[in-house]
Amino acid sequence: TPAAKREFGYYVLPILYRGRLLGRCDPWMDRKRNVLILKGFWLEESTELKPEDHDELRAMFARFCAFLGADRMITAPALGREFRSAFKGIRPE
Repeated sequence: TPAAKREFGYYVLPILYRGRLLGRCDPWMDRKRNVLILKGFWLEESTELKPEDHDELRAMFARFCAFLGADRMITAPALGREFRSAFKGIRPE
């Protein structure tokens, strides 16, 4: 799908959480810098995150970094302030 017609990013993964679809993310692995970049993060409608949900999402992204062999995860500037601060400083477990 051309970029102008995409609702989400180019390579979007579903985020399943406690048996339901929580949202979607658009990760990109920068192999030169060995960094996972979170380009997009979208919650499903009527989904609200609690502080403990942020902790579990951080742990999930840390495991994803380890799986990919990334040294850390950073967020793209286009990501909202809430998610940029929630996902700041994630490193593999």
